[in-house]
Amino acid sequence: MDNVLDPAHPSHSDYLISTNGWRAEQIFDSDAPLDDMTIQRLINELESHALERCGFITTSPEEIVVVQNSHDNPRMNFFMETDDFTASLEYIYESTQREVLGIWHTHPNGYGWPSPRDIAGWPNLALGWRYFLVFRGNVTEWRLVRDDSNTL
Repeated sequence: MDNVLDPAHPSHSDYLISTNGWRAEQIFDSDAPLDDMTIQRLINELESHALERCGFITTSPEEIVVVQNSHDNPRMNFFMETDDFTASLEYIYESTQREVLGIWHTHPNGYGWPSPRDIAGWPNLALGWRYFLVFRGNVTEWRLVRDDSNTL
């Protein structure tokens, strides 16, 4: 992603990020919760690093695949460079013969919800990937929904 006008790009410095009518909604009762071991590994990623971490979760058996966070401000944001992103997907699909269950990242700042930058950089919904956020010893799942509210 070379376009600095893209709000998910690390060089984008506008803090008033449009979510284009989308908002994140937490999923409380998933039909397919993560394995306890996967949850613990994600929490370990959070607790052992001061900067945001990110990556993928594979299908069964679930595996955490860490992707290098290349953001200019990794304390508050994450960004996967195309080469790292592609190498991780090649590993998942070709080496392990699995699929991507979801994408994850940590919020070491403790915020328990996706930021507007997270929403702007959300993976294409057509991929069907689940979205997980790790914070304060918790792993939560989120989905994008149209924000039809007329409130400010």
